[in-house]
Amino acid sequence: MTRHVNLHDFDVSGTGIAEEWVGHSGRHYLLAPVALSHMSLVDGSIYLLSRCNLANEHALWVGTEDNLIKDPFSRALFRSALAKADHAYRLPMPDDDLGRLTALWELDGASRLLKRSAA
Repeated sequence: MTRHVNLHDFDVSGTGIAEEWVGHSGRHYLLAPVALSHMSLVDGSIYLLSRCNLANEHALWVGTEDNLIKDPFSRALFRSALAKADHAYRLPMPDDDLGRLTALWELDGASRLLKRSAA
């Protein structure tokens, strides 16, 4: 059974586009694309940096603005991921601590299957 996390404002990009990512537990998350070249981390959001290969897209770093401010290890991972990433996504932060920590764990190392079209 597929479970979706329905967040009322997942479309933070304003484009109407959201990408579906699958977490460790199989839960599906809708993340809004953010322009990597113009990315600015704001409080109240979870961010994901990713890299694509031929078959899928995988998360290189998942975190929050607070992680970068307070955690030197997360900051180092972010810098490394930023040098390799070709996409960025944003997810509104769940209201409760358990929801926030669960989303961070679920998306750390998550992947997204790329849609293929027969040409």
